[in-house]
Amino acid sequence: MNYLWYVIYTSARAESKVAERLSLANIQFFYPTLRKLKQWSDRKKWIEEPLFRSYLFVLINEKQYFEVLNTPGVVKYVSFGGKAAIVSQREIDQLKLLIEGASDLEVIDDFMQPGELVELIAGPMMGLKGELVEFRGNSKMAVRVDYLEKSVLFSVPKNYIRKL
Repeated sequence: MNYLWYVIYTSARAESKVAERLSLANIQFFYPTLRKLKQWSDRKKWIEEPLFRSYLFVLINEKQYFEVLNTPGVVKYVSFGGKAAIVSQREIDQLKLLIEGASDLEVIDDFMQPGELVELIAGPMMGLKGELVEFRGNSKMAVRVDYLEKSVLFSVPKNYIRKL
């Protein structure tokens, strides 16, 4: 049976509950999170935050399609042209690589226009491809996540990048 990655949109702040329900139903998913230090008036605490609010990725076959859709907290599949958007394994692997290797990830809602394509040639994320952008005066590499219309930005030394 053929398994494909899809993007699901969840109710607000329901990502972790949906992930828990998918796990109980033995449905494979990817819930990208970041560990961040939050400051309150009386304390600091490390917390896990979703990389993309209200989005999860599921690896399913045809038979599981409606099971996922009927999971409490799932609103819909992200779709283009009336069909659920399929995400490649390569894109999932790149997101995993980003989360593991970058300490200062930032997700912005601005969908960047195509820019200069680059590849990382050194460091823990070597081989990752994306677009080079200038953001707030710092050199950062952007990896577009087309199906979410978002970009993930992270700092990278200029000597780690080569043009494609």
